[in-house]
Amino acid sequence: MFEKIIVTTDLSEEAARAYSLAKELAQKHGSSITLLHVIDTSFLVAYPGIIDMPVVVAPGAFDDVRAKVKEQLAADIAKHFNGVDVTLEISDTVGSPHL
Repeated sequence: MFEKIIVTTDLSEEAARAYSLAKELAQKHGSSITLLHVIDTSFLVAYPGIIDMPVVVAPGAFDDVRAKVKEQLAADIAKHFNGVDVTLEISDTVGSPHL
């Protein structure tokens, strides 16, 4: 029934509550899981809409953030998804991904 299940997370304990249901569904249907976290990059943009100029982000600016997110997601997978095929997806976006 479900070939692929996408589970979004903001890395909070509240978001982790969905993990057990996703794991149960994946095991029942032989599904794979994609664990998705979106990094809001708007903190790099000072005064959006006020300053009319392009914003240049230094190369590697997100490397530390991505590494910490990947580390947390790997820990979540080890803790919550034993025996299930899980892939990680980390996406960068400007704005408020939670709205």
